[in-house]
Amino acid sequence: MRYSRSQLKSGFKTTGAVLGAISGVIIIIAPMALYIRTFGNELSDSHPRWAEMGAAMSGIYSPIIALLALMFLIMQVRLQNQINRHQYDQSFIQEARSDSHYYLEQLDRELDK
Repeated sequence: MRYSRSQLKSGFKTTGAVLGAISGVIIIIAPMALYIRTFGNELSDSHPRWAEMGAAMSGIYSPIIALLALMFLIMQVRLQNQINRHQYDQSFIQEARSDSHYYLEQLDRELDK
């Protein structure tokens, strides 16, 4: 069975989205699993232990969240650039169309004389 380019591109996008989602889940779960594996899964009554866990988790998750935010900002900038290009092209086409109608009307008037 042969696939067209658009089918392959959409397949790669879908595969990339699935791999990205799986990677995201692993990245989010891995630090907590590592902490539980290292220090156990028992809940502590000690306030300093909770503070230590909070400091460890914030030290791990803060850079991950910052990286995700940066990735989303980059995606937004790319999408905004695509939208801007599309709007520019549309306005150019609209201007060219109106110019061609104007000149065709002028030509039609001159030919009717």
